[in-house]
Amino acid sequence: MGFPSEKLEGVYRNGMEDVVRFFDQKHQDHYKVYNLCSEREYDPAKFHNRVATYPFDDHNAPPFELIKPFCDDVHEWLTEDARNVAVIHCKAGKGRTGVMICAYLVHCNHWEKAEDALAFYGAARTQNAKGVTIPSQQRYVKMYASLIQNKLTYAPTTLMFKGVKMMTVPNFNGGTCSPMFTLSVQRQKIYSSKPVENVKKDQAVVELKADRPILLCGDVKIEFYHKTAFKKEKMCHFWFNTFFVQNHTLLLRKVDIDKANKDKKHKIFREDFAIELQFSPPTSGTTSSDNGALQGAAASVPDPIPRKSTLDKFKDIAPAGAATAEAESSDDEDLSDDEEDNEWEDKDKK
Repeated sequence: MGFPSEKLEGVYRNGMEDVVRFFDQKHQDHYKVYNLCSEREYDPAKFHNRVATYPFDDHNAPPFELIKPFCDDVHEWLTEDARNVAVIHCKAGKGRTGVMICAYLVHCNHWEKAEDALAFYGAARTQNAKGVTIPSQQRYVKMYASLIQNKLTYAPTTLMFKGVKMMTVPNFNGGTCSPMFTLSVQRQKIYSSKPVENVKKDQAVVELKADRPILLCGDVKIEFYHKTAFKKEKMCHFWFNTFFVQNHTLLLRKVDIDKANKDKKHKIFREDFAIELQFSPPTSGTTSSDNGALQGAAASVPDPIPRKSTLDKFKDIAPAGAATAEAESSDDEDLSDDEEDNEWEDKDKK
């Protein structure tokens, strides 16, 4: 469901009064609302104080430690009474909403594989099967599924970040670029690299090494830029979590990298474009606090609640027409595929 809105915004999103009326009529005393927006909220009293907030930013992956408490909360509510329904929303009710619903579908064992949950959500939520389209958001669903499948217990893991290998050269300036990257944890940029200059367009690998030891723990956002003396242009980015880094290396293909994956015609990023992050174990005596606030987003994790399939709870819980209208007008609160493809085409013409 999209954000229950008021005033002018209620004209093109779900109107607050309409949403309240719908659920009070169809599911009186048996619905609970889950707000995933970090950027906005409303008075919980509008929904009889049955509102839970699990916030994270638009276009971003959720803090990994937010997923299990959300799933436990939803499962506890749905299994409390067969009549209960969970009403989950972000801004457009598609991207962030899809991430958490897909994680829950794996959590309750309705789907074993994240890919199946994502495909189901895409088909159920949209007319073009494009449900959760941002690679980092898809990856976090897959990470949570691997935790469930392998019966692992998540623990914040500290690694020493060494640098980046960029496979093939993005075309941002005559077939080449001057790449640099930044690292962010908990919305704070903790490191900016120097740009690599004189990169040849036929160069197979570009190395961007950190000029000092960087300790990372938990959720990390890495952003890549083309930087010259006159401009700094965003190239691509992605989220990862250090717990899921294996053998001190994380290799992502073009389809796994946010923004780069939209270049369907390979005009900016070659089809075999990839990024490899390199790590090592932290040296003796160092902790993540040496970098400042590097711990992953803190969230208490309650004991697991017995799981069973509760898929039917997600059916028929949105105002008529809302899902279809928003699916047609929005692609994950992000630019639509066509709009981003046009962005790369326009860049290619310049």
